[in-house]
Amino acid sequence: MNRLAGWLGWTLFLVIGVPAAVLTGLTFLLAVFEPNPLEINGEAYTQKMAPYVRAASAIPAGELVARVVLIGDAGDPAEENVDTLSELDAWTRAAPDRTVTLFLGDNVYSVGFEPEDLSRGGAILGAQLNAAHGPAYVIPGNHDWGHTDGMHLERILGQQAFVDAAPDATYLPRDGCPGPEVTALLPEADLPRPILMVAVGTTWLLEPMSRPDCARVHYEVMQALEDTLLNTGDAWVIVAGHHPIVTAGPHGGFERGVIRPAFQALYGAQGTLGKPVYELVMEDLGRALAANRPLVYAAGHEHSLQLYRDGARAEYLIVSGAGAAGHVNTVTTLPNTLFAHAHPGFVSLDFERMPSGTVSVIARVVESGLGEVYATRLAGEEGNSSATAAPGR
Repeated sequence: MNRLAGWLGWTLFLVIGVPAAVLTGLTFLLAVFEPNPLEINGEAYTQKMAPYVRAASAIPAGELVARVVLIGDAGDPAEENVDTLSELDAWTRAAPDRTVTLFLGDNVYSVGFEPEDLSRGGAILGAQLNAAHGPAYVIPGNHDWGHTDGMHLERILGQQAFVDAAPDATYLPRDGCPGPEVTALLPEADLPRPILMVAVGTTWLLEPMSRPDCARVHYEVMQALEDTLLNTGDAWVIVAGHHPIVTAGPHGGFERGVIRPAFQALYGAQGTLGKPVYELVMEDLGRALAANRPLVYAAGHEHSLQLYRDGARAEYLIVSGAGAAGHVNTVTTLPNTLFAHAHPGFVSLDFERMPSGTVSVIARVVESGLGEVYATRLAGEEGNSSATAAPGR
C-alpha cells in the first residue's frame, strides 16, 4: 500500500508538479529578461515615438458625404479612457447624420457582460455608444465571450440585449453565431454606389471545441461569406471581424526574443497567428474574401493602429484595436505597411466628393489627443497612391 501511494505521489509530481514548475520558471524569465516586447522585423513604433508612415503626398480637400468610423478594443471603464472617448465624441459629432461607427469587439474587458454584474458591462459599453454620434454597430470579440474562463453565450446575449435597447445601435452577428450578416451603411447618403458592411463572428470560428451550435458549420460559413461577396455588385464593401488576418504586433508573433513568443504559442489563446487553428481560420477567411475582394477587411484584437495595402484578400487590411489606452502594445512594419503606430485612437473611412465631382474613399488615422495624423486614399480619382501625414508627425 505504501509503495502504491509512493508511486501515485511521484506520478502526480511528474504530471502536475513539473509542468507547473516549468511554467513558473518561464513566467519569471519573461518578467525579468523581456519586460519590453519589441520588434523582430524593423523598428518598434511605440506611443512615445512617431508613427511609421509610407511616403505621402497631399490629398485634395473634399466634401464629406459619409463617414465610417472603425474602433476596436475600447472596453475599459470610461474614467480610464477619457481621451479616446473624447476624440471619438468630437470626430463623430462633426457630422452625425453622415456618420456610422463600427465597434470591432472586446467591447467590455476583460470577461464581457457578467450576469452577476450587468451594470458594469452596461456602464462600459454605454459610454462608448454615447460617444458615437449617429448609428452604431457592435461586433463581439473574444473578451466579450469571457476569454479567460471559456466561451459563455449568455455574456454575448447579455451584451446583445443591451445594444438592442440602446437608441440607433445594432448588434451583429446575432445570437452568438458567426454570420456573415450584411447591412447597408448610411443608405440615404448621396453616393454613386452603396456602402455595405459584412459582419463575421471570428471568435466563434476560432473556438470549435467550446462554441455554441449554430445553423452553419465552419465550411458553410466560409461558403456563405464567399456567396455574399459575389452578390455585392459594385458596392464599397467593408468586411468587419474582430481578429486580423495580418498584424505586425504581438498577436502576429512580432516580439523580441524567443521566450515570450514560445510561451504564447504553447499556452496562449487561439487568437494569435502561429496557433494552428488561427492560421487555418485566417487562411479560409482569406480564401473566401479573395472570391470578390472587399475594399477593406477591418479588425481589432491587436492593440495598435495599422493600415496595409493587400490586394489579395481585400484591397486594404485595417487593424484598429487601440480603443483603450491602457491596452496599447507595440507594433512594427511589414513590407506592405502603409501606417503603423502603437497609440490609442481609431480609423475613419471618409467618403468625400472631390472638386471634380467624383467620390474618393479616404482612410484617416485619428489618435487620442492629436486628432488626424495620417490619411490615404483607398479608392477614387488618382488611384490609390496618395497619402498625407499631419505636420510634424
